[in-house]
Amino acid sequence: MAPPSTSKNSSPRPSIATPNSSPPEDPEYPRQLWTIPDPPAVLYYQGDLRHLLPPSIAIVGTRSATDYGKRWTRRFTETLARQGFTIISGLAAGIDAEAHTTCLNLQTPTIAVLGTGIDIPYPRQNKALHDQLAQSHLIISEYPAGTGPDRRHFPKRNRIVAGLAQATIVTEAGEKSGALITARLAKSFGRSVHVLAGSLDNPNAKGCLQLIHEGAEIILGEPELLAKLPTPHKPTP
Repeated sequence: MAPPSTSKNSSPRPSIATPNSSPPEDPEYPRQLWTIPDPPAVLYYQGDLRHLLPPSIAIVGTRSATDYGKRWTRRFTETLARQGFTIISGLAAGIDAEAHTTCLNLQTPTIAVLGTGIDIPYPRQNKALHDQLAQSHLIISEYPAGTGPDRRHFPKRNRIVAGLAQATIVTEAGEKSGALITARLAKSFGRSVHVLAGSLDNPNAKGCLQLIHEGAEIILGEPELLAKLPTPHKPTP
């Protein structure tokens, strides 16, 4: 699994690994995905695969985030990134973009899992963010280059987000948010799910409250969250 071409005159070459190959043949395929149902048979990537090595946490949520949701997404991202976690999300508008952008500002690792080909920024408003992540962080997809947005792909890619992470955090989500799919998949994979409760008056909190009703851990603050995470963490400078 060779890294993408870095030639200035050519597009980055997608690289491929399959979970059905032996580890010596595809040593860079994420081992976390071997343990989930229906692991992606093919992964394409652009960026630094070393970001797959540290312990990682998924932070996901609504595309129509409020200031409250964005503020707490930044706080949790900063706290976890400084503790040595890689932050995983889906490059969607709203909460996902806030988590990735916070990591860029901190210069700490982040991974974007796309529901398109790695060469197709989506949504278009996140093109600059997509390009920055591809250059200095990591973007991955099970879809080949040139694959455009398809509403069926985004729920499916959520299993990769949940599968790569040791735990999933939902900071703000409505009743129909795709973040609920990610959280429920994480729970089915045996990973912990942590949710920020919101106001009953906020439609973007109803999904979070539903997850708490289903047994997700309610987040009471950063120290309490860190104490409940399943992976040892090491502070970064």
